[in-house]
Amino acid sequence: MSEDFTFSMMIDSQLSETQLTGLLLTGLADASATGGYIEYRQNILKIERNSLYDASKASLKDDKAWMHYRYCVNAFPKGNTSLAEQRSVASDVLAALGEAGINPEFVAEFEL
Repeated sequence: MSEDFTFSMMIDSQLSETQLTGLLLTGLADASATGGYIEYRQNILKIERNSLYDASKASLKDDKAWMHYRYCVNAFPKGNTSLAEQRSVASDVLAALGEAGINPEFVAEFEL
């Protein structure tokens, strides 16, 4: 049985998808844009609008506000990977977003 090493980050930001893409391309060494997604360390990163986005619910200070954030960054491994590698990729993405003052909510079947 293979393990699921995909992960997501929910982002509440007023930046556009294009601006977020640029931020990640700048902040992640050796990342490249291909089609509508970013390739980084054997992962596909896709920024999507959250269909559940609700500004008023996203601004609440409760443990479910992240479900209503504006964007979701989904990361999909392109092949075999390890938990350690995916943790490292997730940490890099968090750091790149954090440098821009964005504090995403990490969502995955594994802990960082």
